[in-house]
Amino acid sequence: MQVPDADVRRAYLKHMCVSRLHLLLEKGKKTLLRADPPPQTTITIVGIPAALGLLGAVITAAVLWRRKCSASFP
Repeated sequence: MQVPDADVRRAYLKHMCVSRLHLLLEKGKKTLLRADPPPQTTITIVGIPAALGLLGAVITAAVLWRRKCSASFP
């Protein structure tokens, strides 16, 4: 694999890189100039306790399973 020398890199950064940046900025200009904030996603309050309850059930099941497995091996 050949590494390009400094002149090739400099030419790329001065010309191709800058022109692509201008193109991308032009494509995203409408979004960048938008005054209203983007829509926010929210988590419903009901989902948090449900998730915590599920987590507690999984932990309880794991502890009980571990105790059961430990009891069967003296």
